[in-house]
Amino acid sequence: MKTRLLLRRGTAIVVFLASLLAMRAQAITFPVKVIDAADGTPLEHAVVELYDYAPPAMTDEQREIAQRDRAFIPHVLTIPTGTAVFFPNRDDTRHHVYSFSPAKPFELKLYLDDPQPPVVFDRPGVVSLGCNIHDDMQAFMVISDASHRAVTDAQGLVSFDDVAQHSMRMSVWHPRLSRDQQQRQERQVTPTREHATVALTLRVPPRNEQPRSSLQTLFDRAVQ
Repeated sequence: MKTRLLLRRGTAIVVFLASLLAMRAQAITFPVKVIDAADGTPLEHAVVELYDYAPPAMTDEQREIAQRDRAFIPHVLTIPTGTAVFFPNRDDTRHHVYSFSPAKPFELKLYLDDPQPPVVFDRPGVVSLGCNIHDDMQAFMVISDASHRAVTDAQGLVSFDDVAQHSMRMSVWHPRLSRDQQQRQERQVTPTREHATVALTLRVPPRNEQPRSSLQTLFDRAVQ
C-alpha cells in the first residue's frame, strides 16, 4: 500500500515537473504597463516583480547608484537579494549617504570619489536612500527575490524575456504608492501571447501631495 502511494506521488511530481518544463519551452516576452489610476498617465519608476515557481538564484552581481549634480542616479533601482552596490560620488562636493530602512540600515560618511567596500543588500525589501548634507537628494532600492524584476521607463513600460506561460504572482511598487514605503499592489497573472500587455493602475497621491520619505519619518521619531 505504501509502495503504491509513493509511486502515485512520484508520478504526480513527474507530471507536474514535465508540465513546468513544457511551459518553460514555450516562454514568451511579456510587456507590462503601469499607469496612474487618477488620470491614466504612465508611471515611471515603478518596480514590477514576477514571482515564478523557481527559487531565486544566488547572485554575486554588482551595481551602482552614483551621485551626480546633487542627485542619485538612478532614482529607483531594483536588484536581486545579495547584490553588492557601489555608491560613487561624481560631484565636486562631499556626500553622506545613509538609510534607516529595516531591510538595510547603513551609513557612508562624508566622502568624495568611490567609497570602499560596496554595500551588500542581503535582505529583500524597500530601501530609502538620502544624503545627510543635501535634504533634496533621495533614491529608492527594491531588493527582490523575484524571478523577474524591472523598473518602468518614462512610458510606464517594462518588458520581461523568457517568461513561462503559467499563473504567477505579480507585485508592483512605486515611490508615490503610499506613506508605507513597503506597500505593494499584487495580483495573479498568466502571461500569454494573446494578452502580453497588462495595464496596472496604482492609486498614488498627486505629485504636490507626495508623502514624506521614510527617512524623514524615522528621523522625526528619533528626535521626538
